[in-house]
Amino acid sequence: MKMRSKIIFFVVVISLAVAAPCLADGMAYKGRDFSSMRPIAQNEQRAVITHKNGVEKMLIAISLEMEDEDNAIWIFPVPGRPQDVKVDVLDLFPRFSGKEPLVEAYEVLTGIRNLSLLTQIYPGFTCCLMPALSRAGKFAEVSEITVHESIEKWGIRAETITAQSLEVLSDYLAEKKVGLNKDELKTFEHYLDGNYVLVVVWIESRANLLKQFPDYVSKRHPDLGRWPCLYVEFSSQRAFYPLLATSAYGDSKILINLFVLGYVAPDANSPLTDSFQRKYFIQDSKLREFPYQMKVLPYRDFQYTRLTFRGSAGDLKDDLWLKPVSPPGMWFAEILLDVSDKPFILFGPILLYIGILSYLSAGIAGWILYRKWQGFDMLGFFNLFTLVAVIFAARWARNLLTGQIQDTGKVFSVGRFAFVFSITFVALDHLLIWLIWGWAVYLVGA
Repeated sequence: MKMRSKIIFFVVVISLAVAAPCLADGMAYKGRDFSSMRPIAQNEQRAVITHKNGVEKMLIAISLEMEDEDNAIWIFPVPGRPQDVKVDVLDLFPRFSGKEPLVEAYEVLTGIRNLSLLTQIYPGFTCCLMPALSRAGKFAEVSEITVHESIEKWGIRAETITAQSLEVLSDYLAEKKVGLNKDELKTFEHYLDGNYVLVVVWIESRANLLKQFPDYVSKRHPDLGRWPCLYVEFSSQRAFYPLLATSAYGDSKILINLFVLGYVAPDANSPLTDSFQRKYFIQDSKLREFPYQMKVLPYRDFQYTRLTFRGSAGDLKDDLWLKPVSPPGMWFAEILLDVSDKPFILFGPILLYIGILSYLSAGIAGWILYRKWQGFDMLGFFNLFTLVAVIFAARWARNLLTGQIQDTGKVFSVGRFAFVFSITFVALDHLLIWLIWGWAVYLVGA
């Protein structure tokens, strides 16, 4: 797998509870006209973000929930200088799918365990029922506010602006006949310090939008390639996703899923560090479509991270800044998956594993029954030909083993030895796989 890229990349999927009128990256409003706007929820938000050499490129699927005749406006911040922020409206969103290396590697290990159990015959019937190995712009100035770029396509208009105060921002929106007062814009006060740019997006013509995208209203999940998307490009030293504005929705419950190219985690100093559950994936199938503006993305065999948040919007006390990490055990998982794709290479280690496990199990069985290790241990190697071979070998060596335990006053029993051997083998098989996994993931770590 050639997946050691310097790119830090997001795929963001945000599913919000219908009862929660909030967006995880800003605020959105709708109304019959822009003079009477109210908060709205998105059915789902998906975004792709690439971050390379201090430049972030973000593609967001526009999915504003609207009724007939509704208009909608959406505001969110991005860091950087106004001259470095670019916007566009595109009609293509890529499909993503992936597998979890850690999960798949664990399945390979359990597959080896189940294959070992087949030597015992009786647990083999159960194992056989389970899967073993799976796998463009005009410039205009309004008093104390600047419109840096403006673009309109398919009934969607997007602008990048900077404002000196909430009063100025409210006045600007009022000129657009958007009825949002200063208090409703309070969450954006943090972004008016000159280090951020506000991206304002609204649907000017619902008719034009539905003419280009007939499924826009009926389809709740924009996971098919053609869909209206907002493209934003800006300068940022770290991968960024805005969340602070969402805290204004208080106790509203939200679900956020972030998908990030590369293995990443929230910054250690962020209050959100422990709020997001992390899982790691590999996109091994080829992306069938992708807009040319985002060609920095590899078509296949790239890593990405899924971060999930479930909780109250009020818990989002900061924006999300991400850093690249090396997940514990990922090196082991990737090596194991590489090897598992070449069965002829894996065959030898599996035989060695079964042989060592059988040797130990036979020795332990001899020690438990007769306080003797030597002699009994060698019987374990016959387990490479299943438990039946161990039983025949024990019968064949009965006299030799009986003489070896004369001083104990015990009589060698083939059935008893085979029973203890098999139980020990099954127990050790589970224990060793657990120890190998624990060593790779929890002890050695990254």
